[in-house]
Amino acid sequence: MLNSSVLSLFIHSHRWQTIREYITFTIGLTLVILSWNIILLPAGLMGGGFTGISTLIFYATGGIDGGGIPISYSYLAMNLVLLIIAFVILGPGFSIKTIYGVLLASFLYRVIPIPSEALTQDMLMNAIAAGMLSGVGAGTYLLSGGSSGGNDIIVMIISKYKNISWGKIYLIFDVIVISSLYILPDKTIESVLYGLVFMGVSAFAIDLTYSGIRQNVQMFIFTRDYKAIANELITTFKRGATVFPTMGWYTQTTQHTLYVVCRKRMANDIFKMVKELDETSFITVSPASSVFGAGFEPIKAGFRSNKKKKQALEGDQELKWEMRVKAGVTQDGNGMIVPEVSAPTQHDEASQT
Repeated sequence: MLNSSVLSLFIHSHRWQTIREYITFTIGLTLVILSWNIILLPAGLMGGGFTGISTLIFYATGGIDGGGIPISYSYLAMNLVLLIIAFVILGPGFSIKTIYGVLLASFLYRVIPIPSEALTQDMLMNAIAAGMLSGVGAGTYLLSGGSSGGNDIIVMIISKYKNISWGKIYLIFDVIVISSLYILPDKTIESVLYGLVFMGVSAFAIDLTYSGIRQNVQMFIFTRDYKAIANELITTFKRGATVFPTMGWYTQTTQHTLYVVCRKRMANDIFKMVKELDETSFITVSPASSVFGAGFEPIKAGFRSNKKKKQALEGDQELKWEMRVKAGVTQDGNGMIVPEVSAPTQHDEASQT
């Protein structure tokens, strides 16, 4: 019993959450590097982002056969500047993961061997396979809150302030990089088109992975034993619930309804819990496409300067004070008595001059 309690505390501890994030991050990033070294590079194709720029340098300096500049070198050099940007805008926690991601990516690009022959002679299949593998990997490691550097930082900065599809950001940014492949003398327009196919499939896989893991549902639970179910939601599932009284018109009996928003993967466990506590309950479930706030995604309302924040805060405080004075409330937040102060009259203003 003691060992299980200790294990439960460790699983819910901050340290375990951090370890799990780094494990998820490592797995996702490894999948991305595999898609490049095993599929794209042997086929002579290229993706986008800063990895695409490094690949362009690799091809331009000789490629696989000519001993081109390794991707890991140019990739690491370009990301040094972006690490500073990540530290300033996204905070030190993000930058620590980004440093880990850049170093890990550079290491994997160097140690994972590049085959001399393509995975298949069909370039379209190579592009699709690499896109699926890369998209699943990128969607996985971005969910951990980290980055491998490059355009991942740009994506994370934009998504911090705007509710926009990650896949679309990647697609727009990478079209420019992939199109530059055409400037190399040994590359054709087909190489560019296959690269665009790779990025399109990758963008789709990123959104699919992100939505699949982050998908939310809203549940209405009609039950008589609402207190036990609500307490179980809070203690076991760490989810709040809104309770309101309802009446079943067929039976003309009053009961209560719980409104819950949770991850889709959690819904099945909630079903089992509700069935154990009240088999006569009635549940409806519907998808919730966008959920923002505590316990879910942060509210994204665009950029806001510190000056505007200060002005809004001062305005709110003035408004609250005016409402308290009008209501006759003369105590501050600490319970101290505050003398009522009326607005100055014209006579008072004249006497002060």
